[in-house]
Amino acid sequence: TDGHVHFMRGLPVAGRSVADVVRYGLMACETTGAGETAVGVNALDAALWASPAGAAERRHLSGVVTLGVIPFDHERRLVSTVVRQEDGTRTLVTKGAPEAVLQRCRDIPPAIERDLQAEYAAGNRVIAVAVRPVDGDDVLTPADERDLDLIGLLVFLDPPKPGAASALTRLR
Repeated sequence: TDGHVHFMRGLPVAGRSVADVVRYGLMACETTGAGETAVGVNALDAALWASPAGAAERRHLSGVVTLGVIPFDHERRLVSTVVRQEDGTRTLVTKGAPEAVLQRCRDIPPAIERDLQAEYAAGNRVIAVAVRPVDGDDVLTPADERDLDLIGLLVFLDPPKPGAASALTRLR
């Protein structure tokens, strides 16, 4: 690929909006912002942060406080944050590989499964976003990443290099 990931779209579950998917996706970023610039090493987070949809939703996050992070690791294939929203509610927001997130969700709409397969078939990278309310001041662990409600999918494109087709032909 050319190494320049681009956020393409959000695919919400019924009853949610694209803005919800993007906003919660931003809440589960390990990337932080410095003005209009994303700071961090995760290319997907940086692409979401820099996208027009991300810029629009960042304005609605000024009252959201991140209370803790369960960092991404390659075994779980997801990241979770605990945030306190403006109304005081605490929410666990989990984002990661769809297979990893979906197995932790209570309900998966069939339409999302179809959307996911269509995006994979198109060669796109997909991240799932899910949430659940949390209570108390306990330190959360990966064991708490359960009983989630799916918000939707974030779809990214990492286009192939211009010469990729000819290189594959040569290899064949």
